[in-house]
Amino acid sequence: MIDLLLSSLALLQEEQGLLHPFIAKALASPHAIRSNFFVTAEGKIIRSSVVLKKEGLPGWVHDMADQKLGKGEDLEYEAEVYPDGSQVYEVYRRIDGREKQMSVRVDGTLFYIGTEHPVSALPPAVSGALAMIPGFEAKQCVSKEGPAFHEYHVKGAREGGEFRARVGKDGRLIALQRRVPSTTEFEVVEPRSE
Repeated sequence: MIDLLLSSLALLQEEQGLLHPFIAKALASPHAIRSNFFVTAEGKIIRSSVVLKKEGLPGWVHDMADQKLGKGEDLEYEAEVYPDGSQVYEVYRRIDGREKQMSVRVDGTLFYIGTEHPVSALPPAVSGALAMIPGFEAKQCVSKEGPAFHEYHVKGAREGGEFRARVGKDGRLIALQRRVPSTTEFEVVEPRSE
C-alpha cells in the first residue's frame, strides 16, 4: 500500500512538471551521462531515464546481470521510470555478437530480458506491422520479454530521421517514436561561502 501511495505521489509530481525523485537523484549523481524523456503526441512525459556510468548502479544489479545475461562487453547502464511508476535499473551488454538487456526493479524483481534479433528473421506478425509504417526501414530489433509483456523494439530510419517502433508479439503497433536530440541542464546546488 505504501509503495502504491509513493508511486502515485511521484506520478502526480511528474504531472505538475516535477521529475520523478528517482530520476532527479540519478541526474544529480556524478555518474550521470545523459537523460532521455519519452513524450506522447500530446506532449506528456510518460517515461524518463538517465544513462549512468557503471558506478551509478548498485553492485547487486551487475551481479544479477552476470547471472541473467552472462558476461560480455558492457554497452550502457540506466536508471529509468516507466509509466506505471516502476523504478528500474537497466544493463545493456553485447554477448556473442548480440545485444542483451536486463531491466530489474529496485526491489530486485526482474522486469524484462531483451535480446537482439536479426531484422530479417522477425515473426510474421511483427514484420507485417512494420510493413504498414510508410517509409520505415528497420535497422535493429530487440525482443523484450518480462512476466507481464512481450514487445519488439525496432530501431530504424524514416524520412531521414531516427525512429523506434514498438510492436507487440501479436503484431499490434504500440507506438512509433521519433528520436529528437536534446540537451538537459540540471541545476547543481553548491554550498554558499559566507
